[in-house]
Order: sequence, then C-alpha cells, then structure tokens
Amino acid sequence: MLDSLLSSLPASPALRVLELGTYCGYSTLRMARILKTRAADLPGALLLSVDVDTRAQRRAHVLLKH
Repeated sequence: MLDSLLSSLPASPALRVLELGTYCGYSTLRMARILKTRAADLPGALLLSVDVDTRAQRRAHVLLKH
C-alpha cells in the first residue's frame, strides 16, 4: 500500500514526507528507495522520519547505514 501510494504521487518539486514513529526504519528505507527512483520527477523531495524513543532512533540509524 505504501509503495503504491508513493509511486502514484504526481510530479512535484516540493514533495515533503513526514513519518511519525520510525521504530526500526524499515518503512523509512522503503520510502527513501521509492523517492530515489522517482528523483527525476520529484526533485528536491524530502523524507523526514522522527521518533521520540532513542532506542528506535539507534535501531533505525544502524539499519539505514547499511
């Protein structure tokens, strides 16, 4: 569902995606990959993922580094 939503977005130079609750970063990684594949029609797209739990932040940081 998330993949199809991001894949079907119309071209926009100012797309902003806000994820509340990162947990382990899996959804963040999926969204980032889709946005990267659409870089030509979504220039300047920004993905921001936030979580108040420092353990979740660390888990996501480790996952996203690889």
